[in-house]
Amino acid sequence: FNKSHSAAYGLITYHTGYLKHHYPVAFMAALMTCDKHNNDNVVKFIAEARAMDITVLQPDVNESGRDFSVVRRPLTPEQVEELTKQRRRVPTDAAGRDVEELIRFGLGAVRNVGETAVDSILAAREQDGAFKNIFDLCRRVDLKRVNKRTLEGLTYAGAFDGVCEEQHRAGVMAAIESAVEQGQSAQRDRESGQNSLFAVLGTPTAEYVERYPEVEEWDPRQKLLHEREALGFYLTGHPLDRFQQDIERHATCRTGELSIKHDNTDVRIAGVICEFKEIQTKSGKGPMCFFQVEDQFGRVEGIVFPKSYARVDDEERGETFGDRLQKIGDDPVLVTGCVEVETNEEGEVARTKLLVDSVLTLKAVRAESTSKLLLAVELEQLSQSRHDKLKLLVAHFSGTCPLELRVTKRDRFATRIVFGDSFRVAPDDKLLHELEKLFGTGSTQLVQTGEISLPELNNDARARSRRSRNRRPRKAG
Repeated sequence: FNKSHSAAYGLITYHTGYLKHHYPVAFMAALMTCDKHNNDNVVKFIAEARAMDITVLQPDVNESGRDFSVVRRPLTPEQVEELTKQRRRVPTDAAGRDVEELIRFGLGAVRNVGETAVDSILAAREQDGAFKNIFDLCRRVDLKRVNKRTLEGLTYAGAFDGVCEEQHRAGVMAAIESAVEQGQSAQRDRESGQNSLFAVLGTPTAEYVERYPEVEEWDPRQKLLHEREALGFYLTGHPLDRFQQDIERHATCRTGELSIKHDNTDVRIAGVICEFKEIQTKSGKGPMCFFQVEDQFGRVEGIVFPKSYARVDDEERGETFGDRLQKIGDDPVLVTGCVEVETNEEGEVARTKLLVDSVLTLKAVRAESTSKLLLAVELEQLSQSRHDKLKLLVAHFSGTCPLELRVTKRDRFATRIVFGDSFRVAPDDKLLHELEKLFGTGSTQLVQTGEISLPELNNDARARSRRSRNRRPRKAG
């Protein structure tokens, strides 16, 4: 550390601390903008903003700027009173009204949306006001700059959710082809100086009818995967969200907490595996692999050494740990391993790795630890059509978990129906999603009383950490 800089660093620390305390929303938006192309840092900043009770909104073609920005929403007197009770600061706008400040994701941080595309969108919005829908946007922007790939990225990111409120993202995606064709036709007419009689009269021609194809809505998992494809991370939700009860029960820490863990500490973390890479070792001991484990708070590199990678986990199928890892895909997992800390020259933590011994899907963890699935419904909901749909779902998600029905009538009485073995299910998050679509949000509850046997840390990972502790501290490089 250069001591001659200490006064300047101290002043900068004071300035930034002052800004973060008095203008927290603007400060966090500025941080995200500065690192908008560094996904790891943006994820950490979003997690920190949420811990500060700051909401980060998805991009929006009518409200987003180029970068992350502060947007304001008026507060009701009841909301102001509640915030005051919580001793939270209530900002005001230029007119003196009480408002809530939020962070809006910038269009320039969406993948496949270049600077020229953002310029075209912002210019069209400034000239003629807010866009009505994707068809209106395609007629007004320069489609030589805003191409189909750009529109797909914006749709995946949820940037049309606000202007196409009656359409889900899958419907908007299916309409892109038609919207672009209509936009190109309208722009050719403008360039040639021609307008049809219908356009002069203010009546849209059949060519410009705004129609969304009827397609099936993406399930929550598909929606989040597309969002991650567009933004580089999950924003409006996370695949782990539906496993919070399982995670609280079985995980020991989050990725963001690993840097404060001591070297050679055993941990279990929940996350999603990405950037999987298998390599052949130069020593000829066989293959090993590297991957990232990502949760809502960050990511950590996982390493599986040859001995663990070649371990046979399923003797009947002859399936190794490595075989299973490659089949997991995007399923949320519970990773068991040993923390390895790398330090810099000052002895500070520079990088943290996880020497992985086992990976279990949270789906499997839930199935083993769940004693029953409780479905709470109102008596009026038990129509014949719902009963038939329930039977189809049970047949489709057949498993070993008992299903129990709790029927109420306007909260005056309740009765329990315990189904037999033919109605046992697999407590999959897709089943829970379909049941809540059928009977309402919050109608399902997993009763988790069963324990599961989690594998202990493998000896080769322990030995490696013991050997490394006998050496000088590992330097990041």
